[in-house]
Amino acid sequence: MAILEITSDQLRQIGYYKMMRTFLMFPRKGWHIRVDHKPVNQRGDHSLQLKNSKGKLTDNRGYKIRSFHIKRDNNSSFISEIEGNYFGKKIVIEDSKYVYFVYAGGGVWQPIWGYGKLEEKHKGETIWRPDNTEIDIDTWGFACKNARWFLDQMTKATKCEHGLACGPIRGAQAHLFSQL
Repeated sequence: MAILEITSDQLRQIGYYKMMRTFLMFPRKGWHIRVDHKPVNQRGDHSLQLKNSKGKLTDNRGYKIRSFHIKRDNNSSFISEIEGNYFGKKIVIEDSKYVYFVYAGGGVWQPIWGYGKLEEKHKGETIWRPDNTEIDIDTWGFACKNARWFLDQMTKATKCEHGLACGPIRGAQAHLFSQL
């Protein structure tokens, strides 16, 4: 599988991001872009401190990335009117949609699949969850529009062209986490 090497200086040019141990998060209101990075060496480090042209260590770090996803949240809540343990309690509906993209190489990013996750929760405890759901055309459109924006920013930051391949290679029923 292809890997894109990118630096923290380049990532900052794309936009504000949060650094986590195994991924980078570009948060937005109601949605985010999560970039998964892979170990950069045999020890399993997920970033590598880079040197300048004189061989001196810098604050710039190097990452290896292979995939990202766009997650869109449409959350709401209600007060339960159904008799039982949750009567009169606040129930939060977490409706999340995910679309995954993998790096195919040569600046090409392939959308591979998407799915929806719907849960009802009370104080963080899941009280109802159906099977994962298909995503609709609007979700695909939203994800691809924002992926194009992200890849346009990546093109500017890396000075190498990045773009989307046509269409997903798998549907919502695919289980490709091992490929991400």
